[in-house]
Amino acid sequence: MEYPGRLTSSETPTRNNIFLKVLLNLVILCLAISLIFLSIAEGTFGRDSTVQRLDVFETNVRYIDLSKPFFRKPPEVEGIDCARFFQNDTAYEAIYTDNKITYKDEEFLSSDCREIRLRNYFPEEPLSEAESEFPIAFARIVYRDYLFLEMELAATYAPQNVYCYAIDGKSDELFHQRIHALAECFPNVIYTKTEYNITSSGKNMG
Repeated sequence: MEYPGRLTSSETPTRNNIFLKVLLNLVILCLAISLIFLSIAEGTFGRDSTVQRLDVFETNVRYIDLSKPFFRKPPEVEGIDCARFFQNDTAYEAIYTDNKITYKDEEFLSSDCREIRLRNYFPEEPLSEAESEFPIAFARIVYRDYLFLEMELAATYAPQNVYCYAIDGKSDELFHQRIHALAECFPNVIYTKTEYNITSSGKNMG
């Protein structure tokens, strides 16, 4: 016997299915909104931290005269007194012998040309007439440790020389971007368009 207003057995599953679908859609919508807000928050904080670090960097180097030679220690060794290593200070040496510094490129290291020139000294004129008449070509196969390569370039840089980088095909995208930016910053720095996967045994090195 059926009573007025009461769901029949055939109607009950249909109502339940509709309710479950609505509930599922609400859950999906809430998750989507949460992910959107999370992405926005992470992006904002990431940009703020990058800007803040660059602002600090700008403040620290604003006084540098780019026309004169200068040297800035990498962040990992800013607190080290290098002179003590030449004074036979064995106790001081032991501190860093037992706790070796591990090098790692900074994630937010700027590849802007102005920032590159603020980090290192790059002379704009040959140091002598003799050097200007005998330019040197440098070729390097590179894979990682961009900041070290940037400092190494500064140590040997002269505007009459040419510096060519062959990037290992296994290098990550960020390393590629930084080498490309370095080449855009200096007219005498180039990189090869063709890349090969270099191995420690020397495969594809020649």
